[in-house]
Amino acid sequence: MLKKKILVGISILIGLLILVFLIFEVFLTYKMMNFKDINQLKDVEYEIILGAGLYGDKPSPILQERLEEGLKYLELHPNTKVIVSGGQGSNEPIPESEAMKNFLVNKGINPNRIIEEDKSKSTFQNLEFSKKILQERHADKDEVLIVTSDFHLFRAKEIADYLNIKNEGLPSKTPISLRVQYMVREFPAMIKLLLQEAFLDTKDIV
Repeated sequence: MLKKKILVGISILIGLLILVFLIFEVFLTYKMMNFKDINQLKDVEYEIILGAGLYGDKPSPILQERLEEGLKYLELHPNTKVIVSGGQGSNEPIPESEAMKNFLVNKGINPNRIIEEDKSKSTFQNLEFSKKILQERHADKDEVLIVTSDFHLFRAKEIADYLNIKNEGLPSKTPISLRVQYMVREFPAMIKLLLQEAFLDTKDIV
């Protein structure tokens, strides 16, 4: 009898988790469909492009999409500067920020418009360390543009809000072959973020 109750309880718990997961995925899809188009965004002094891994010393496909989207905005807004944010992973020959800067320079962006943030190891640190750069430039009270993948932008904006960074978002498209995989991964990442914000110091948030 006790075993049966335990099994019923476990089944209910699993069912609730699946329901919450499905609700989150629907919500995330809705958010992805309703982010502003690049032509709807106003002029800002700084945009921040978030790192996403390298293939050798070149941007990964996901990161290249982010850079291409950020590049479009920079071309439309010639006075905007860009913070390229990403540290060096254990299997990466250079910091992500260096590869990102190289990509943008090769596309014609003046190096003087590009600021590297090369210490971060997580989305939280991307934004935390970028905020420090903004503070050094007395621009931390102004609105910034966060450029990242469509599936990732909701969480990035949540972190920016938590850090009191006034922000707007510009999503880059994710290849269909990768989108489902990354959207599924966002669920535990978002749950983890909410728990960490509630119970941990910011230095412990990943």
